[in-house]
Amino acid sequence: MPRKYRRKPGVPARGQWEEENLCEAVTRITKGDIGIREASRYYGIPESTIRRRKASNSLTKTALGPEGVFGRENENRLAKHMKRLASSGFAPDRRLV
Repeated sequence: MPRKYRRKPGVPARGQWEEENLCEAVTRITKGDIGIREASRYYGIPESTIRRRKASNSLTKTALGPEGVFGRENENRLAKHMKRLASSGFAPDRRLV
């Protein structure tokens, strides 16, 4: 019997940090001003994230999860088109279903 997943109370949501904070944290760590643990607490970014991003030198924040089926650009175009159809009052013929 399936259950509905509920996140444990007090556990923060994933990816709730800003890209600017990550860049500043990595800059201060490389200068030697603070350590990784202190930066993690101060900026609110997980230690593992700081370590991984610093090692790979990829400081840009990306979306969580896999990319969409059609790719980001095509999915944005499709969503825009659907919104335009909805705002124009277009309703598909229910007899075709």
